[in-house]
Amino acid sequence: MKKFFTKFIEGSSILPPDMISAAFILNFPGALNAEWYNRKEGGFEVIFYNDDIEHIAIFDSQGVLTEYKKSLPVNYMPEKIKSELESKGEIMNVVMINHGNRITYEVIIRDRQFIRSLLLLNEWGEIQSERKL
Repeated sequence: MKKFFTKFIEGSSILPPDMISAAFILNFPGALNAEWYNRKEGGFEVIFYNDDIEHIAIFDSQGVLTEYKKSLPVNYMPEKIKSELESKGEIMNVVMINHGNRITYEVIIRDRQFIRSLLLLNEWGEIQSERKL
């Protein structure tokens, strides 16, 4: 139990190899407050801020950026997608995911009955999945 609280308080951030750090700097110049983690699946994950927006990036063990996510302010969403989602309810949270140069969006919406739903949309705004939270 003591080990759990120590990890919780101190975090489990690591220092990545130089090759990974260099790839990170190349892909995200100006990033701030980077916290690195080893991934169970292999590679590295980094949580950081860029332009005051939280990002999560995943690099493989060779330094290739395989995926990144960023919290997206609602006003940064493509207008067509934003207006369609607003017709369903209040947009609570948006995460843009870039995986292999394929963009998807994870969006939490709250309807008029205050029921929240998680939607996964493709880059054109087509709903791929939807589930109640």
